[in-house]
Amino acid sequence: MKEFIPDMIIENLGIHYAATAADIKNNKEVVFTRGSIYDAVRASIAIPTVIAPVKTDHSLLVDGGVVNPVPINHVNRIKNDIFVVVHVIANIPVYNPPITKIEKERKQSIYSKKIKDFYSQLNKINPMSKNENMGYFYLMNKKVSLLTYQISTMTIEKYSPDILIQISRESCDIFDFYKAEELVEIGRHATIKSIEEYKSKS
Repeated sequence: MKEFIPDMIIENLGIHYAATAADIKNNKEVVFTRGSIYDAVRASIAIPTVIAPVKTDHSLLVDGGVVNPVPINHVNRIKNDIFVVVHVIANIPVYNPPITKIEKERKQSIYSKKIKDFYSQLNKINPMSKNENMGYFYLMNKKVSLLTYQISTMTIEKYSPDILIQISRESCDIFDFYKAEELVEIGRHATIKSIEEYKSKS
């Protein structure tokens, strides 16, 4: 991460910034609005089963989405602003951006090898049988996804954003890292669509 996220102090960013994490040791949400931006980002993206949690003397921090998947209650609103929310687990049809068949097959091939190696390492540390561990991680991630979807839906309804950018929750699975470029295009398409809808209502 340090190769592409240069560290700096949050207070010096020039705009209001907040990152959230969940302290699973003390059962509470942690909001970073001061200090190292690297530390804030690192804690806020520690997705359970994917990225190791951040340990401190008194806490164990994981992705803030565990307790607050759309933390818009921490947004610092100003007069005449435009409130934009990105909902990446929306219950909408999947948008498939154009991609060549050869390129897709190449990326899936690389991904398949990486994920096979990943599960091979899990087998070494997971006491469950080989037939169980794939299902275990899949089931656990699906349970978390359902919970975060319900919470995020209620939060968005409560705060009513001006622009809601929605990405289908079926766009990718939790370990689909090979889809990075495709997901950027999906996000770009959804953003343009949402902005056009906002302008048409203005």
